[in-house]
Amino acid sequence: MERCVNNGIKEDVYHLISKRQHGFVQGRSCITQLLEVFNIIGSHLDCGGQIDTIYLDMSKAFDKVSHSKLIKKLSHGFGGNLLQWFCSYLSHRCQRVTIPGG
Repeated sequence: MERCVNNGIKEDVYHLISKRQHGFVQGRSCITQLLEVFNIIGSHLDCGGQIDTIYLDMSKAFDKVSHSKLIKKLSHGFGGNLLQWFCSYLSHRCQRVTIPGG
């Protein structure tokens, strides 16, 4: 289902995404991001420059996002059935792990 939604909205949304975005954009992964950063750092160091870095752990970022605020933001670009689907997708979700034979 997520693939269908992605295919339906990508032409409307992908042009808004920065060219520097990696991770969920086709052809741009965490590896391409790492290579790009290493290239930038190497170029600066080769020229005698200084590099300052800040590391952030965004692994749980989506878990921390207020779903009501996210829906409000989405409502500025989407409506109708698609917005209702986003609301349903984000509402009352729970996760469960099952072990076969357990």
